[in-house]
Amino acid sequence: MNANKQSTPTLSIYGDAYQTFKAVLKPSLQLASLAIFAPQLIVMLFLAYISQPVVASIKELASAMLVAKENLSYIALLEKSAEFFTTYLLVMIVLLVVFFAAYLGLVKLAISAKQGKKIPSAAKVFVWALRKMLPGGLLMFAAILFISLERFLWGPFRIFSMLALMAPVIFIVEKRGVGVSLWRSLFLKYTHPATTSAFSTAVTLIVFGAFLFLGELAISWLGNALLTADEWLMLPRDLWNQAVPEFPFSTVYLLQRIMMAAGYSLLLLMPPFFTVSLYFFVIPRLSQRI
Repeated sequence: MNANKQSTPTLSIYGDAYQTFKAVLKPSLQLASLAIFAPQLIVMLFLAYISQPVVASIKELASAMLVAKENLSYIALLEKSAEFFTTYLLVMIVLLVVFFAAYLGLVKLAISAKQGKKIPSAAKVFVWALRKMLPGGLLMFAAILFISLERFLWGPFRIFSMLALMAPVIFIVEKRGVGVSLWRSLFLKYTHPATTSAFSTAVTLIVFGAFLFLGELAISWLGNALLTADEWLMLPRDLWNQAVPEFPFSTVYLLQRIMMAAGYSLLLLMPPFFTVSLYFFVIPRLSQRI
């Protein structure tokens, strides 16, 4: 049995992930557009709009204290901003739930394509994912989010968070509980010696995480380059400083946020299809289990 063990063919998995994505292209793009891309922009615009009176109020308070030659009171500043930060926290929680549901929906679409099942519409799969979020899915993604804090230890290296990305696949395919799904993903219990080694699978996931990191760097670099493009294009700075009416930022900044939101949305399309393709490669076939 061990003699048949083989390394994980990463290029084949990328190719399979691409073919799986093509099979569910329309609902995947719809889901990514409506539940990942659009919410980012809506939240950004909403928070920017409601922050303006808070910022103005804090400036007035700071000016009054300076005129009166009083020390700035942090308690007073917190009182002025407490309502905004409460709203911010609630909005971000809703945004994360929507993001997680969209991700779980993309995993479901990829699994449906791999298993040859009927492909659900973007709306149906999103509603299905929202139902799965409470409470199991939400706990699972909260755990993955916590595990992703490892970046503060390793920097760009993602190890356990990449291993944990297999949990949503196991959660759906094997119909496991949250704890078991995370345990099987982190310790690679879904692999089998007849197909590939756990070490090879782990390396494949970590290398994929490095590609994701490079993608994030590229998006960030392009976003920053757009903000300073007037310098190397030798264009008037006034063009870059044109304000968006009713909002505290420029038109170029808004374009940058749109571009980066689109980039991150496209990048987020990759993990669901890659992990699903990898999972179906490493699990043993029926003939190999006998």
